[in-house]
Amino acid sequence: MLTTTQTTRERFAIVCDSGCDLSKDSLAAARVTCVPLVGRDAFLDRPRTGDRTGTDLFKRLSGVRGKAQLESPLPGVGEFREVYERLAKQGYRSVISLHVSSAMRDVCSFATRAAAQVSSVDIHVIDSNCVSAQMALVLARLVADRDAGMDAERAAHRSVEVARATRLLVIPAPGALSERLKSGGRPALHKKVLGTADSLRTRALGARCAFSVDKDGSVREFSRSTELPRLAGVIARAMSTYAREVGPLTYVKVHSGVSVLLPIIEKHLDTNEFDAECAAVLRTSPYTTMEMGVGAAGVAYVPASLVLAQEARTLMGLDDSPEADGG
Repeated sequence: MLTTTQTTRERFAIVCDSGCDLSKDSLAAARVTCVPLVGRDAFLDRPRTGDRTGTDLFKRLSGVRGKAQLESPLPGVGEFREVYERLAKQGYRSVISLHVSSAMRDVCSFATRAAAQVSSVDIHVIDSNCVSAQMALVLARLVADRDAGMDAERAAHRSVEVARATRLLVIPAPGALSERLKSGGRPALHKKVLGTADSLRTRALGARCAFSVDKDGSVREFSRSTELPRLAGVIARAMSTYAREVGPLTYVKVHSGVSVLLPIIEKHLDTNEFDAECAAVLRTSPYTTMEMGVGAAGVAYVPASLVLAQEARTLMGLDDSPEADGG
């Protein structure tokens, strides 16, 4: 049951999935219930001591090829129903359930069906249309609003507003970004064929592609080059253009394993062309790593007027800005 202090401070509970790339420790400290996208295997349950850098994890993921990467079972309706019912028994009257973009994996539909089966608590299910650190920024707003005593309906509305304003620019590992993700989760056969041919041409030329995740959750290629510094420069210019529209930015750098890309991106972000503050560096969770490949890197960003860098650090447990470890 909720304590008197929690009842006063927390007017709703928060549920999310591991698509946000935040560690289990960070989410637990923020009192957020996480439903993992990947089964509780050795990847998720790896020890928090010893292999702190996750070297073994990324070596194992690097050895996985093709469709086998994408066959991990998703949480079902029963799992979400169990979570919602447990929160209702703890005394919560409202729940906000925030989920990774349906273009990546449609867990949101399972959460929606589960919510319809639970009448003991008011549940707001939100498809964030976001991926990785992009979703983490939305979650930062939600946690801050909950802790400030905001009611569930207003907090849910604000979460959608922030989700629409966040952007993610990422350079995946060569050939790693799945055709299902690039085509919004609904690839037609001709798109698969064309995508394969295009991928072969790209590899032959040695080119790398940069993709964006936009406000509607769609994933699109926005740049391609054989020179990584040029792609990093495109990311910096895109952020600069957005900052001219919305003002100062809060951003989070994200990478999957040891990445030669991240230092290159960081160098291009060290500029006076726009006002932005880095809140954290996140390493991707096992599921996101499966999609983007080992060695991917990118930047998620949002107007600072919607999410302050300190609000993001508070959620991520990064007051001193060390690197976070996706769980």
